[in-house]
Amino acid sequence: MRQAGAFFPLGFVRKNYEVNVLLPRQLTQEFSRRSVDIKKGKVMLSSSMSDLFRRPTR
Repeated sequence: MRQAGAFFPLGFVRKNYEVNVLLPRQLTQEFSRRSVDIKKGKVMLSSSMSDLFRRPTR
């Protein structure tokens, strides 16, 4: 969904925050708890490729 300008519907912002911030955090916590319990495992976090390639904003 494309929006023009800086104004996004609140529902869109909330859902985007849940998907991109809260759910990965919750998933990481669940797996890290299990890893601590069995004293084995590693945690690896990744992000989208868009963070790796910046375009000039000028």
